[in-house]
Amino acid sequence: MDNLSEKVASVAVKYTDLDNNLVELSTSENLTGNIGDKINYSTADEIKNLTNQGYVLVNDPFDSKGKEPVFSEDQDSYMVTFKHGREQVTVDNLKYGCKLEDLQVKGTQTVHYVGAGDKTPADNVQTSQWSRTVTIDTVTHELVAGGEYDTEWSIVPGQKTEYDQVATPVIDGFHADRATVPATAVTQDDIETTVTYAPNGKIIPVDPSGKPIPNVPTPTYPTDPSD
Repeated sequence: MDNLSEKVASVAVKYTDLDNNLVELSTSENLTGNIGDKINYSTADEIKNLTNQGYVLVNDPFDSKGKEPVFSEDQDSYMVTFKHGREQVTVDNLKYGCKLEDLQVKGTQTVHYVGAGDKTPADNVQTSQWSRTVTIDTVTHELVAGGEYDTEWSIVPGQKTEYDQVATPVIDGFHADRATVPATAVTQDDIETTVTYAPNGKIIPVDPSGKPIPNVPTPTYPTDPSD
């Protein structure tokens, strides 16, 4: 006697990744039973395993909230689907191998001095700190371009928004090509300005005919701090 209830069907439960072309993450053993019978199977353990790896459950046909899956001649598999989790990462909450340089950069303004020999001042350097938040894929641990948690680069709170004006140091016997480097809006790009010193001229005594007088002092013009 060949009743419907005596027909046996086989089915597998497949766990797939919607964010990776339905790649199969794992699968159950082949489950067998009479056609029309409820498939007595729990997805709980494998769902827990995959969510621990950063996946987010999208659909589970065995969640008991809808029509319960049964053995059928027309269906040889059921699909439990997942997507990749997304999480915000900040400089205060580094995780998933995210690097600080992905979230924070430093801009600098450097005033570089040349031309005064061993009297040349050291560079004047001011810095600014910039930060952002990013979106990380909790499965691959890679940055998600244009992710929902991404923010634009912004100046770290408490940091200056403008580099200070820098007065050129006065060096006796030399004059510089600028008295100050003006205040400048901070930027992520490095800014470098060079201030060049040159020796002051000398007083050259000359005779009535305009010829230099030999063997007389030739004093250097004094440096005027206001000019």
